[in-house]
Amino acid sequence: MILDRLSRNYADIKQVVSQLRNKKVRLIIDDLPNMNTGNPLIDQFMLDMIIGLMSFVAQNEREKIKET
Repeated sequence: MILDRLSRNYADIKQVVSQLRNKKVRLIIDDLPNMNTGNPLIDQFMLDMIIGLMSFVAQNEREKIKET
């Protein structure tokens, strides 16, 4: 999946990702490189950080579209 197709709202994306994780769904985001460092804690941290950043970008783009 492409993350910004999940939602254009930062809070919504974080909520949906959290719900998927709680259901043990493996989320594969097409526009992210494979970040398998071998350390699950580092891998999860990097994924969370990038999802947060990309969610912000998606919402920011949506708000700019609304302004025009």
